Amino acid sequence: MLHWKVLFDCRTEKRGADYYHRGLVRNYQFDGSSITAEVRGTRLYQVRIMLEGSEVADMDCTCPYARSGMICKHMAAVLTAYDSEAEQNEASDEHL
Repeated sequence: MLHWKVLFDCRTEKRGADYYHRGLVRNYQFDGSSITAEVRGTRLYQVRIMLEGSEVADMDCTCPYARSGMICKHMAAVLTAYDSEAEQNEASDEHL
């Protein structure tokens, strides 16, 4: 399990989860060490998250909030997508 929620305040985490549940995360890709996706906000933002084991090593988003050095809801939305995909994969592995 990836440990990421401690990086976000409660409000940002919840807003990111809301974006995910509203279907605003698009073109999600995970290659084992990085996650990339687009998140529809005021505009379409590009998110990249680098992983090291079960930890987040680095995160980038093209939104103005993240460009100022902050952790944003778009990053939380992509990490919520990661958790959802991991849960789905775990559930399908249990059925094999």
